[in-house]
Amino acid sequence: MSFELITLRFYHGGVMKIGKEGYKGKPYHGGRVYEFLDVDIDRLSYFELRDCLKELGYEPGQCVLFVKLPRSTAMLEIKSDYDTTLIAECLSHGDILDYFVCHFVADPVLVPPSLEYGKVE
Repeated sequence: MSFELITLRFYHGGVMKIGKEGYKGKPYHGGRVYEFLDVDIDRLSYFELRDCLKELGYEPGQCVLFVKLPRSTAMLEIKSDYDTTLIAECLSHGDILDYFVCHFVADPVLVPPSLEYGKVE
């Protein structure tokens, strides 16, 4: 039995720069890169990607995940397990999938003035 293993590379903490005509050059600016090595293609799923986001410190409902397919310039938004199933069919051993995390804040976290500035009278 042979396994087909890939690498998931997550770009996070930066800014996604995509214009109306798509992206040219680097689609993601700033931030960090984290890799999950030796991921079995047969186990790739939306729920595994959600676990990766949690491991990076994100709440899956508060970010949008895009992927750039190997040997392509297309960027796809991951919305469901169906998307990951279609992507897995295009992969082969040793491929690297580049994921781009676009984080947004659903509810702002407000700090009471007394905690931020000391005692307020």
